[in-house]
Amino acid sequence: MKKIYNILFVLLAGLSFVACSNEVDDVFDKSSADRIQEAINADMKLLVDAPNGWLMEYYGASKYGGYNMFVKFNADNTVTAANEFFEEGTRATSHFKLEQSQGVLLSFDEYNEIFHIFSDPANILQVGDNGKGFEGDFEFRVIKAEADRFELQGKKHGQKIVMTRGRRPQLGQLLQGCRRHGKAVELQDLCHRVWRRGSADHRKKRSYLHLSRC
Repeated sequence: MKKIYNILFVLLAGLSFVACSNEVDDVFDKSSADRIQEAINADMKLLVDAPNGWLMEYYGASKYGGYNMFVKFNADNTVTAANEFFEEGTRATSHFKLEQSQGVLLSFDEYNEIFHIFSDPANILQVGDNGKGFEGDFEFRVIKAEADRFELQGKKHGQKIVMTRGRRPQLGQLLQGCRRHGKAVELQDLCHRVWRRGSADHRKKRSYLHLSRC
């Protein structure tokens, strides 16, 4: 009798496992690899389908504040970057990719003198400690992707980065124009006023970071 009960228990356990497996299969009609590839393709389309590029609020370590960065993604996996640290009209183009890494990862995987200056431990900006520099990232996890806005998080340092779709042509030149004026200017939908997170009163006022007054 005891053996019969044991046999029945094993059979019931097996049937339960099969039932659970069928439920899991019903929830996901595609493999995890297929689902992540669909997410990568969708994010790529959003990045490229922005003819005026994206304005990125770029932060390294929060105590150092941030910079305005302009990036234009192209279908051939190249990206052109400009930022307020460099002279007007200065741009650099390099390779980027989207890949799977615990979700979708946006990687600026080829050296770009304009973009990677913020992640270079050589501390070219003379901000922060030698060997650490600005403590910026060049790989970002895609937290949320929409037609007009991307929310990213630095893979190494974890800072939140927001990219907003450019609304007018020549966004890069206008961003550089903000630097040239050296004073507060109103360019709605073009220049973001980035809060200096490291200041004690950053919740009360905005700082027009470093060289820019944009």
